[in-house]
Formats: sequence, C-alpha cells, structure tokens
Amino acid sequence: MSAAMVESTTGTAAEGHAQAVFVPVTFDLRGGDESTPDGTTSWGYVLVRDSGSEVWRIADSGRV
Repeated sequence: MSAAMVESTTGTAAEGHAQAVFVPVTFDLRGGDESTPDGTTSWGYVLVRDSGSEVWRIADSGRV
C-alpha cells in the first residue's frame, strides 16, 4: 500500500468537500454485458465528507 497523497479536488465530484479519498477495488465480474464484460475489473470510488464526524459518501465511481 502506498501513502495517501493530497491532490486538488477542483473540477471533480469531490470539489467543495473538506475531505476526499479515492478507493480502488478489483473484482472478478461474472454475468457482465457489453459495457462491462466478464473478467477481472478495476473500479474506483471517490468518497467525500465535510468533517471527521460525518459518514463517508460516494461522490463518484467508475472504471479505472
């Protein structure tokens, strides 16, 4: 695992939020279709929150 890096959120789904993280995932898809075929798939989620006491919310997700 690599260390987290601070990046600008300007122009992204995370813009305007105090905290944002990118969470990459990989899974083996079965029963896919033309847009997401069967096999190993790399996906990612952008999670945001505005304070340490808030729950994380999904701001964006998609293939990486």
